[in-house]
Amino acid sequence: MQEANQADKSDIEVEKTLSHAFMMSGKYNEAEDTLIDMLTLAPGRAAAWVDLGLVYAKKGNSGAAVASFANGYRFSDNRQKTIEYLNGLVEKATDNSVREAAKRALGVTSTIP
Repeated sequence: MQEANQADKSDIEVEKTLSHAFMMSGKYNEAEDTLIDMLTLAPGRAAAWVDLGLVYAKKGNSGAAVASFANGYRFSDNRQKTIEYLNGLVEKATDNSVREAAKRALGVTSTIP
């Protein structure tokens, strides 16, 4: 997968798959870099913003996590689904930093037009 990414960094689907693999293996710095590369190419990609929020929360950067979750909401085609996802994180995430960032982001979403 990394070879495919190196061959064509403009393939957003490869970037998404690679970032997910990094996240699942706890390689949060690599996931962050890959997600930022992806968002540089497609800044309106809501799911990537939410994933970046998860990465930031895992890395202990609460402010960036909340902002990324809020951007996920802002760019979402289905804002209700995004709210439900964030509520699910608040209720079920095993990592307290993820729960708290999602909870704070839910407060921010009400201010986004």
